[in-house]
Amino acid sequence: SGWHRDPACADCHAVPASQLHTDGVVGLSWGYPSNADTATPSFDFGTTRCSNVYCHGTTLMGPKAGGSVSRTPDWKVVNGSYDACGTTCHTNPPGGTHIASDKCQMCHGATIASFVPGNPPSVTWANAQSHVNGTVDLTTLTCTTCHGDTPTNDPAPPKGTMGETLTTQKAVGAHQDHVSAGSGWHRDPACADCHTVPASQMHTNNVTDLAWGYPATAGGATPAYDAVATSCGNTYCHGTTLAGPKAGGAVSRTPDWEVVNGSYDACGTTCHTNPPGGSHVAHTDCKICHTAVIATFNPAGQTATWTSPTLHVNGTIESNSYHDLGQWTTPGGSANHHGSNYFLTNARRDEHGTACTACHGADYLGGTVGVSCNDTSAGCHNGKNWQDCTFCHGTGPSQSNPPLGVRNENATNTLAVGRHVAHLTSSASHVAFACVTCHVVPPANDVGHTTGYIPSASLATTGHHGDVAFSLGATGMTWNVNATQGAPVTARGTCTRACHGNGQGGLPVVTPYWAGGNWPTANVCGNCHAASPNTGEHNKHAGEVGCSACHPGANTATHMNGSETVNGTINGIPGQGGGSVITIPPGGVCGPSWGCQGTCHGKNHGPECF
Repeated sequence: SGWHRDPACADCHAVPASQLHTDGVVGLSWGYPSNADTATPSFDFGTTRCSNVYCHGTTLMGPKAGGSVSRTPDWKVVNGSYDACGTTCHTNPPGGTHIASDKCQMCHGATIASFVPGNPPSVTWANAQSHVNGTVDLTTLTCTTCHGDTPTNDPAPPKGTMGETLTTQKAVGAHQDHVSAGSGWHRDPACADCHTVPASQMHTNNVTDLAWGYPATAGGATPAYDAVATSCGNTYCHGTTLAGPKAGGAVSRTPDWEVVNGSYDACGTTCHTNPPGGSHVAHTDCKICHTAVIATFNPAGQTATWTSPTLHVNGTIESNSYHDLGQWTTPGGSANHHGSNYFLTNARRDEHGTACTACHGADYLGGTVGVSCNDTSAGCHNGKNWQDCTFCHGTGPSQSNPPLGVRNENATNTLAVGRHVAHLTSSASHVAFACVTCHVVPPANDVGHTTGYIPSASLATTGHHGDVAFSLGATGMTWNVNATQGAPVTARGTCTRACHGNGQGGLPVVTPYWAGGNWPTANVCGNCHAASPNTGEHNKHAGEVGCSACHPGANTATHMNGSETVNGTINGIPGQGGGSVITIPPGGVCGPSWGCQGTCHGKNHGPECF
């Protein structure tokens, strides 16, 4: 027949052993395959119809919806109506639990080569003798039997179920763009993201089944596919849950399934802009908050390098607080805050080595992240103005000098505290020195001296206390931070000359130590210079007339004020015969030295230089 097994007499009759078998009775003795698959054939002589015969489909599933079958043929009607494909033994496809596909060759390839629906349908047989032979000949099915690539065992098209191979065909589209491993910039998607993975190969139903899984539905996304426009919408994977584009930017979150040219996976123009808009910080350095995912981002070329691309588009926004290390502790009365840990101890600007200004702006008041370093709502700096002098040292509201030091030091034997109070408080022997005498005082709210500080645990490091710069009356002073006294060290740091000198530019009698050490409180004049200096004419006059004859008494206005203070006129010194002397400051007839002229000891003399 060309479309089924060639039947034999024995299918319906017992073949006689001899020709002498006629007995006037139609002998029906149903053989195989008439009775295959537990069929129980019978023949009605009144209606001349066969029924319950395997060969006419009695063991098969019923017809598909809207179809019909003719499984009880009339023996005397021979007009082709009982062997029409798709309307006799079974419909195409069969109904019931049979898969709703009319691509017969997919499962019955050993029997049928192709089937094209129509009226009548067109059929090409691989082996017609296997059709209606008592056995349902099924091909061993795999995930790539109907679609995908058999050699690689990849079920994703191409090819499609009808042999489609082009991305412009709906069955193929962007399958490979979605499921190919190693994209280099996002998680490797899986079939289950968009489809329910079937438990068996007998799942085909002639319908494109979309059953959105995770992460397509992450973040509350409600994906949908428009079969007419061939576009996906509202999917997490294409950014539907993200903030909108930045000002002037645009996104493409409803991709066309049949457009596979890279336009829907371009960095910064598809799922989100760089940076995203909305309430997202306006900063392009993605790694500050997404370190686990992205290593670098170049805004100019919209290019990125990845720390772990499998964490990108994975259903979770891997974000971290930029200030995420254990040592990044906000100042709150503790010396172990980030300023001490990073600026002072580790010589870093933050825990990732980025300058604060990169995010918070040159003025530290917002920048691209929109967070001021003085933002009390963010818990920064305990609500205090970190640009105020007393934030790091001293005691607010007005005492800028230590104690306290930048690490809460409060003892005078520490370099941070030392003898600050003694210098900034007036006494009977000196004025209250201003900060500018020993330091360059930065302008208000200028923190360059803080962020540019050179920290070190070693006193030998240049710049460790390199902000010492003498001026005014301290000009010419020498600061030696490495000077120490004692073993073990009991004092450190010396300032000599100028304020601490012998009055003539030389070293003082007693070496002063900034932190620790002893400073004699008796005969304090002798700490710096001898009570009777042996310079110039001092050794001649001091014992005769005393210091007060030429110099006013030491007081906060005239002593250690950066100038040599000498009385302009020396009058009638008791016991010295009266007379008067006029003093001549340096720069006159005596050059750099002092001089005097007038009457003393009963003698009149001209200018005399010391």
